[in-house]
Amino acid sequence: MNSKMLGYIAKRLLLAVLTVLLICAITFFVMHAVPGGPFNKEKALSEATKQALEERYNLNQPLVIQFFLYLKNLLKGDLGVSLKNGRVITDIIKESFPISAKLGLLAVTIALISGTVFGSVAALTRNKLPDRVIIFFSTLFTAVPSFVLATLLLLVFCIKLGWIDVWKADSTNYALPVLALAAYPMAYTTRLAKTSMLDALSQDYIRTAKAKGVSKGMMIFKHALRNSLIPVITYAGPEVAYIITGSMVVERVFTIGGIGSKFVMAINDRDYTMIMATTIFLATLMVVANVICDLLYKVVDPRIQYD
Repeated sequence: MNSKMLGYIAKRLLLAVLTVLLICAITFFVMHAVPGGPFNKEKALSEATKQALEERYNLNQPLVIQFFLYLKNLLKGDLGVSLKNGRVITDIIKESFPISAKLGLLAVTIALISGTVFGSVAALTRNKLPDRVIIFFSTLFTAVPSFVLATLLLLVFCIKLGWIDVWKADSTNYALPVLALAAYPMAYTTRLAKTSMLDALSQDYIRTAKAKGVSKGMMIFKHALRNSLIPVITYAGPEVAYIITGSMVVERVFTIGGIGSKFVMAINDRDYTMIMATTIFLATLMVVANVICDLLYKVVDPRIQYD
């Protein structure tokens, strides 16, 4: 690893930290700008009890003071406790993230591999039947929201046909939630891969390879496919982080106790600390995934230089 690459990594990590801090600030102030509070729905609480709770969690302080107190604890690795159940948020994340990560890794692996294969096949059979079938389904899955697909899968395979049990926390059947999570990124990756492959196949080095008598398989897999992966890698960075943390609505549809469903519940409950923790966690994964993808560009295309 040369000095230029080390400098690039250091610059990207510094930018990543600043990005997370900016997201933290925006989330904090926008969240508090919405009318209401975490204890407003608790009708059984007296006004004195609400004031005591707000004082306990520093909600009676000016917003700027609250923000800097939160940052101070965050720098110590303290994400706080849930305002609704009093549990340590770090424990909640440790409990729920492995579920989302397992589903997400399965979904993203299927999405990226299948999307790349389908996109390459569509490019190689342009304007033929396989291309038209692949583009039809990729357009369909791109247009259908994940929560709609999740609901349809649940209705058909779990309720109507009864082939698959409704999700349980200890279930080992990941087929439906993985399919619901993978459908959109797979369709988008397919379209990216097709466009990029068509562009690669039109380049001069492909025509040169043909003139030299290079076999079709070698030409496609060694030259065209490798050079067509950069747009896919660019898309994969944020998508990997998003899927691994779990599609929030899909987790709610299948009653999966992952971090995505915890985030949705936190928004409904106005659980400020939980909203902040899950947002920061997702943002951190996003920027880390993007840095890793930037480093992978060099592996795919050695001509790329780090500035």
